[in-house]
Amino acid sequence: MQEEKKPVITKKEDAVIQASTSAPEVKKEVSSVPLTQLIDIKGDYLPGNEGDGVNGYKVTMQNNSNKVLKVVAVDVFYYGANDKLLNKKTLYFSNVSPKANMILTAPANKWALTVSHQLGLVSSEAGALYFVKQ
Repeated sequence: MQEEKKPVITKKEDAVIQASTSAPEVKKEVSSVPLTQLIDIKGDYLPGNEGDGVNGYKVTMQNNSNKVLKVVAVDVFYYGANDKLLNKKTLYFSNVSPKANMILTAPANKWALTVSHQLGLVSSEAGALYFVKQ
């Protein structure tokens, strides 16, 4: 009777065998980028007559995350001469799907010369709330 040859283990790594009867562990991919950095905001002046102030300001918010954003608040600032703050309005984007964009228009201001915007608040569908540091 011939003896069956068993494989010879030459490396320590070959000797490690893992057996598991449980279901494989599924790891959720966690983004290392903060949610607020996955939101792009762009603003465009609406056409108007010179000297009529700001006719309106179109704000486009792009959700580059993989999460539904329940609320995104964008603050719009109106400035007059010498960069004096004249007014502030807040636009609220609601239920923005992942990888989608949404457009809202801020109202006109006949005394404003310039406009700026900034992200103010973000709320995810899961209930997480993020305040943007100013």
